[in-house]
Amino acid sequence: MIAFTIESLLLAIAVGRRIQRLSYAKKRAEQHANYDHLCHIYNRRGWSLKANELLKKHAQRGGVLCFLYIDLDRFKAINDTYGHDVGDKVLCTVAESISQHMRSEDAVGRLGGDEFVAIALFTSKDKINQRVATLEQKLNALSLEHQGNTIAIYASVGQINYSEAPKNLDEVLKAGDEAMYQKKSLRKAQAKQTYTRENA
Repeated sequence: MIAFTIESLLLAIAVGRRIQRLSYAKKRAEQHANYDHLCHIYNRRGWSLKANELLKKHAQRGGVLCFLYIDLDRFKAINDTYGHDVGDKVLCTVAESISQHMRSEDAVGRLGGDEFVAIALFTSKDKINQRVATLEQKLNALSLEHQGNTIAIYASVGQINYSEAPKNLDEVLKAGDEAMYQKKSLRKAQAKQTYTRENA
């Protein structure tokens, strides 16, 4: 009887450890599937899962949903001039800056290339615009030092706020993409005007 009890206890311990290992392996697999391993934020799949959770909360509890679509300006020129290793460092720098200026409960991700997204749920509009303005200012003040060269980083930030729940995430992404391209066009026009004045 004692031997049987000991054997059962050892078996239970072994099974418990195996379950823990399987659980750990499952978490690692989910992390691998959902995270961008270059920038250490959500990839498209992981971000979509988290964003859909926030959309559900918004539909249930109300508030204001803020979506940001962020695209780097002149990123191709950085890759072409300095190489993809430097381009990767730029992407990591941008991802870190976005994460620092968003909250832990927000969803920050990289869709691919130089396109980043963030979605957050607020109780009211009061602090949204100031937060977004600060983020945009910080992003466009970023730079990277490389072999004696200072590489300036520029980003266009499209912002969409929802008081009423959107239909789905595709609607949010499309609206944010359009807002980002409007911002990019405006920035190009402003840069052209500045260049014209300076060289008049």
